[in-house]
Amino acid sequence: MKFVANCVGVEAEKAAAELQPGEVLLLENLRFHPEEKNGDKDFAEQLSKLGDVYVNDAFGTAHRAHASTAIIAKFFPKDRCFGNLLAKEIESINKVLNDNQKPVTAILGGAKVSSKIGVIENILDKVDHIIVGGGMTFTFVKALGGKIGNSLVEDDKLALALDLLAKAKAKNVTIHLPVDAIIADDFNNNANTQEVANVSLTFGQQVNISDILDIHRKNYVKAALKATGNNKTKAAQMLNLKSHQVLTNWIKELGLESI
Repeated sequence: MKFVANCVGVEAEKAAAELQPGEVLLLENLRFHPEEKNGDKDFAEQLSKLGDVYVNDAFGTAHRAHASTAIIAKFFPKDRCFGNLLAKEIESINKVLNDNQKPVTAILGGAKVSSKIGVIENILDKVDHIIVGGGMTFTFVKALGGKIGNSLVEDDKLALALDLLAKAKAKNVTIHLPVDAIIADDFNNNANTQEVANVSLTFGQQVNISDILDIHRKNYVKAALKATGNNKTKAAQMLNLKSHQVLTNWIKELGLESI
């Protein structure tokens, strides 16, 4: 096992070129370079000089347009593939999504709703239940009128969260949000904490979720139309909806044609 305190450059290239059969070269974390997350082409090209074949076996990051994932693969037009772990993940997903056995429950987590839009929309026709966890929970909760304190939230995606809930409702898919939590007054190990056994009250879900959904969608639509002088295209952009047609559908569903 050999180690180089960088992942690109002369030293890394030299160490890679001198590797003998049976030897492994461990490189420094490439995320120390901002070019990685920026999907920098030149950085990806430098990384490509370290090997002859590109293998992606990181399922958790394979969807990202980073230098070491989507970009570097372009420098291995014939010698690129995914590894055994990624193959097993894809096989498992295909089995779940294409199997006719019901019911099917999907569990989604992560910090951002925005990065899960495609996933949620694509599985709505395949599943019966979606359990939402992680930081993305709070965007849904706040969109439904809940109080989340200083918890992680995408304020510009509240209308989008409601749109996803509405689509799920239309397809008879139940989205489950947390029912309990541990809250704290600060984000550190020494913070004062408290267990909240009935999050439904804290998160403002004490009424039917369908009622909350329609109430808050109406409020968002009215505010956006007022702010844009009833310009549906601009209002849709303000609400981060995919198109003004989505907004038009909302207006019709919510009985707001007269405003």
